[in-house]
Amino acid sequence: NTYFEKAGQTAESETSFASFIGRKNEILDLYADENYRGVIKRCLAMQTSYPNELTPEIGNLFALSLARDGMLEEAIEIGSEMAGRMEKAPDAVQFRGNIIRWQLALGQRTQALKALEKISHTQDDRAAMINDLAGRIEQTPVEPDQPFRSMFQPPEGTSPQEMQPHMVSLKEKVDALARNHEFSEARQLLLKEKAEKEEGPETELIDRALNNMEEAEIAYEESVKVKTAYQKETYEAAKKLFEKENYKGTITTLEALGRTQGLNAEAAHLKDRAIENLINRERNRAAELFLKAKKTKDPGEKKGLLETSYKILKTLVENYPQSPLNPKIASHMNIVQREIDKLP
Repeated sequence: NTYFEKAGQTAESETSFASFIGRKNEILDLYADENYRGVIKRCLAMQTSYPNELTPEIGNLFALSLARDGMLEEAIEIGSEMAGRMEKAPDAVQFRGNIIRWQLALGQRTQALKALEKISHTQDDRAAMINDLAGRIEQTPVEPDQPFRSMFQPPEGTSPQEMQPHMVSLKEKVDALARNHEFSEARQLLLKEKAEKEEGPETELIDRALNNMEEAEIAYEESVKVKTAYQKETYEAAKKLFEKENYKGTITTLEALGRTQGLNAEAAHLKDRAIENLINRERNRAAELFLKAKKTKDPGEKKGLLETSYKILKTLVENYPQSPLNPKIASHMNIVQREIDKLP
């Protein structure tokens, strides 16, 4: 429906099928050029024009580009959704297996044998990938997050220097600040300590800590910059969906952002407005069905309309349990239920 049955759309419309194909090809070209930021922006724009869902092909590139741009949590969120949808359709091996059966049914033994070789190569590659991933998992520490790297970490391949108690205390204070991304305070602490010492092994340790902290700060700032850009672009995509009165799409988009980065006050407010508008629209729809049921004389039709009205209201309560409108919805559900109970 999203791609083919847009009533009143023309070939030039931004939501026409021709436009969809053009955008898809643009995303493919951007990914081939390794312009991952461009892929992310185009995918977010497509979510606005085609809000029901991205196709698995585009969603796959979206997830891969997010990962390439350092947004691993977002990549997992999108990638897991796409993988779940792709699993519902036959994969390449299953499909080639069907082709082989068709070829054999036509007596094409040679062609079937060539197709079987392709399946064998694919299976070998999968087995190698599974073994590689199993090894990586085995070697990865059971930690919820990446381990913190001390600012006093020595260069790779060298042993850490033995530190005096006062330097150990300094290390703990500096690392605690760096862990909380309070780099300016940590730097001041190191510079103050260095100014009070003569040149020697301890000032070398401090210089190394300053260098490590500069690298950590640059990496952190770049990460924040990337995540902020993604957050802004996703918010803009959700805002456009809201303006088109696609409240469900707005909520879904912001919920995905909230699971990976959390929502700022502006995004949270937009989500609340979308939920409120969606609930009011669905309540009106349920009310129209209720009134229609009251007017009809057909018992079977009356029951169907009332049950549909009740189901709409019940779904709202289940999907948005924190909404302040729930008491009103519950009251309406009771009214509908009483009418259902009156039926013979």
